[in-house]
Amino acid sequence: MIFGALAWEVRPVLAALDQVHADPLPGFRSWCARAGDVTVRVVRTGIGARRAEAAARQARGDGTRVFLGTGCAGGLSPGLAPGDLVCATSLVDAHGRPVAASGTRCGVALRRWAAARGLALHAGCCVSVTEPLGTVTGKVEMNRTLGAIAVDMEAAAIGSVAAATGVEFIGVRTILDPVDMALPDLGAAGDDGGEASVLRPLVTHVLRNPGTLREIARLAAMRRVARGALEHFFRVFVDDGGAAAIGAAAAPG
Repeated sequence: MIFGALAWEVRPVLAALDQVHADPLPGFRSWCARAGDVTVRVVRTGIGARRAEAAARQARGDGTRVFLGTGCAGGLSPGLAPGDLVCATSLVDAHGRPVAASGTRCGVALRRWAAARGLALHAGCCVSVTEPLGTVTGKVEMNRTLGAIAVDMEAAAIGSVAAATGVEFIGVRTILDPVDMALPDLGAAGDDGGEASVLRPLVTHVLRNPGTLREIARLAAMRRVARGALEHFFRVFVDDGGAAAIGAAAAPG
């Protein structure tokens, strides 16, 4: 089961999979597909912990053994640049409290699989927050106090549901904004939901906040890099046995 918050985060996954068809999940966009011999379900959760948790609860069951959370993340470590891939070895909330995940076998298997294929996965602690972490000061402080290398808003919620239902959890994300970049506050314009064009809310935002135009252009360029990294990762993941590797690691016994 693969979860992504936004339309642009799930498109690289769907493009890499075979036999993709819509498979509605109440309240969410969802698809069923194949990764080699493995059946995969992809769910677009929307932004934030509440929706991510609801999607994970809706999607659990039916023999699912692995939840994979993907999409973009903010970089907290100075060595991470847009397009770098991070794999969560542990999850904490914004207060540093560990978020239960059901095991590490799949994460270890994924990292070994990736290393054998020359895919660089930066492994480390990741933190989930309830509000966007957009300031450089906030990012630096979170890295210093928690030791986290990346931040997102959904992984902890999905990992908690995984733990409660005996499912393995893996987090694989691509860095969007590095630690030294502050994010413009786009509000609803930052979510390209897919059902309607984002152009109108984005233009409205720029007209109201003309000083953010350069930041938005820079962020759009970084998003292209991040999306390209996801596209490459999931092409290899599907074509070269990634799904089978973590499926085997999650198998009982």
